Amino acid sequence: MSDVKPIQKKSERKAKRVETYGTYILKVLKAIESEDGKGQKDVGVSKRCMEAMNSPVNDLFERISTEASILARKSHHVTPSVK
Repeated sequence: MSDVKPIQKKSERKAKRVETYGTYILKVLKAIESEDGKGQKDVGVSKRCMEAMNSPVNDLFERISTEASILARKSHHVTPSVK
């Protein structure tokens, strides 16, 4: 018998997910626009504008999660609590 190894399939790498809040930002924008009553029903946002609005939301989320992690470590808990 020969020492031939079977060919292994290359595993496909999953693309890193980029967290975006575009759908939520657009929903809030449409809700604000519909409350006005004068605005258009079909509101759109350019990709560049959405990136500009998404950036501070991601930054704020990172800050909150980092602070929660630090507080959880200080209180010797695995997860943060309400107290």
